[in-house]
Amino acid sequence: MEMDRKRSIAKTISWRVLATTDTFIIAYLVTYFILGEAEPGIAGTIAGVEVMTKLFLYYFHERGWAQITWGVRPSRSPEQKAADLHAEADALIGVVENSTDSAEAEAGEET
Repeated sequence: MEMDRKRSIAKTISWRVLATTDTFIIAYLVTYFILGEAEPGIAGTIAGVEVMTKLFLYYFHERGWAQITWGVRPSRSPEQKAADLHAEADALIGVVENSTDSAEAEAGEET
């Protein structure tokens, strides 16, 4: 499964809007509690610097993760999913049957 670069860019931008809003609110509240009055200019400066640095950091972080195959598996067709489920069910049935056979054998030994 391959991730398109456009997807990474869209995720980067949507995340930055959310995260920068959070940074602005935090900076606004911190300046209010430290200075006794809110400073939207300072909060905006902090958020502006943060958006530029973290856009690049997040994009390269995302692209790096796109290269890691851990936790990613190829898409399966509905037929393949059904076949996989049947194989898992057959394996579980085999375990149950073996357990039942073992229990019956132990019960037979006790008599």
